[in-house]
Amino acid sequence: MFSCKVGDTVRSMDFESRPGRGDCYVEGKVSDVTDGVITIEVTRDVWLGEEIADLWIRRSRCATPAEMCIGEFDNRLQVLA
Repeated sequence: MFSCKVGDTVRSMDFESRPGRGDCYVEGKVSDVTDGVITIEVTRDVWLGEEIADLWIRRSRCATPAEMCIGEFDNRLQVLA
């Protein structure tokens, strides 16, 4: 299971990387880790390789499971700092 703590900067991938398709992910600071769910205060939101700059569209907070039964892949969650 992925391990992080409150205050870590992380990246959470929406989908596994594939050639010819830009990545989809969020980056930000971990604000909570409870019962296997990681809450991220989003500082960067990327969809199909393009950063979403519009604050009305960009996610401000994201909750992601620390481990998935189906659809898990290497580096889905990464500690950046």
